[in-house]
Amino acid sequence: FASPFHDGLSVSITQGLYHAACLGHLVQKTHISLLKAKDSNRQLHGLVIHAEPNAESFDEIDRKTPKNDPKSNSETFRQIPNLKQQMKQIGLMDFLTMNVDRHGENLLAKKNPAGFPTSLLAIDHGNSLAIDHASNHHLESLSEYTRNGYTPFPEISYHIGDHQDYEWKPVLKNIADKADLLRKVVTDHTDHVKDPDYRRRLNETFERRLSAIQKLHRILVDGHLANLGNSVEDMSISAIEQAHIVTGK
Repeated sequence: FASPFHDGLSVSITQGLYHAACLGHLVQKTHISLLKAKDSNRQLHGLVIHAEPNAESFDEIDRKTPKNDPKSNSETFRQIPNLKQQMKQIGLMDFLTMNVDRHGENLLAKKNPAGFPTSLLAIDHGNSLAIDHASNHHLESLSEYTRNGYTPFPEISYHIGDHQDYEWKPVLKNIADKADLLRKVVTDHTDHVKDPDYRRRLNETFERRLSAIQKLHRILVDGHLANLGNSVEDMSISAIEQAHIVTGK
């Protein structure tokens, strides 16, 4: 479902949102430029991707890991505190940008000269803004989105009311606090979209997901989960989250 136009729009909006959220260091640098066509002297708009030196995908790291040396594989890397936090930040941005293509080949680990991972880099966002997928109500809560395989790394999986809530609070707060800047990125880009129906659907879908993040942050900060009493453990995650986020009650 990704046409060249869609690729350019989705990559541009995604990169803009990362920078607006002060997470620009976690996203692959790209820009749109006029490029010479291979078969003629025509010039066409195309995406220019900036390759990151000294970086490997998680899948590549695992392929190089000796079977008898589990300490060097990506699972161990993902337990490093700052990388674990970055995974949550990328996971939340994937949810916000409706990305349905996060996997071990498009999540990189940047390494220092000694080969130790120091930071993550999210790449390949041509399948962001997947509004046809995002309109599925089962994927409009963060927990359902992460539990349905769109973020395959367990460190990103979100379960409302669990022991990781404290780790998610600053990640959610960062997006909630910058909501106006994030909206401006989307509207500035979609103002150039000629199809009014696509423009409307994209803006509405983005707004629902941004609103979900804001409301979830308020729930965690205000301690609204306590109002659910002892039944929290017996309720489904989606039921709790849908009750507070989708309906707004």
